[in-house]
Amino acid sequence: LPRPCQAARIWRALPGNLLADINTRADIFLLGLSCSDRVVGTYGLAAMVAEGFAQIPLVLRMNVNPLLTIRQAEQGTAALQHLVTRGKSLARKFLFPLGVVALLGYPGLVRLLALPPGLDDTWGYFSVLLAGLLASAPYLPFSMLFNQLGKPGCQTAYWTLSFLTNVGINLLLIPTWGPWGAALASSLALLCQIVYLKVMAAKYAGIRL
Repeated sequence: LPRPCQAARIWRALPGNLLADINTRADIFLLGLSCSDRVVGTYGLAAMVAEGFAQIPLVLRMNVNPLLTIRQAEQGTAALQHLVTRGKSLARKFLFPLGVVALLGYPGLVRLLALPPGLDDTWGYFSVLLAGLLASAPYLPFSMLFNQLGKPGCQTAYWTLSFLTNVGINLLLIPTWGPWGAALASSLALLCQIVYLKVMAAKYAGIRL
C-alpha cells in the first residue's frame, strides 16, 4: 500500500490525469450537441487521424518523463533546463517532417479506406488540427513536467485550466462555424495549453520552455 504522503499525491494528480484524457475528445462531444451525425462523423475521421499523430509526442513524453525526475534530483535545475531545451529542439526536427508527410498523405488514406463521397472537408479539418499540433508539438513531451517534479497539484491545475479553455473556445466557435469551429477551437486551445505550460514551468519549476 502507498504511504499516506504518496496516497495524497496520487489523489492530487488523479483529477488532472482524467481531464487530460477527456480533453482530447471534448471537441467531438460538443460538436455532437449541435450538428448532425454525418457532420460529426466526417469531423471525427479527421480528429481520429490527428489524435493518432498526437500519440507520437506522447510516446516521447513517456520516455522523457523519468529523465526529468532523474536530472532534477541528481543534477539540479540547470541540468533540467538543458534537457528540456535539447528535447524541444529534437522534437521539432523530428515531428515537423512527419507532420508534412501526414498532411500530404491524408487524402491517400481517405482513398485507401474507400470512404463514401462527400468527405471533401475532412482534409481541411485535419489541416487545421494538424497546424495546432505542429505548433505545440515541441512542448507536448513535457506536458507532465509537474508530476515528474513532485508537484501533482500544479499538474492538476494545469490540466484543469487547459480543459476549461478547450471547452470554452469550442462552445464559442462551434455554434457559428460548426466543425470548422471545432477544429479551430481545438488548435487554439492547444496553443493556450502551451502558454500555460510555459508560464507555470517558469513559476513553479524555475525553467524556461
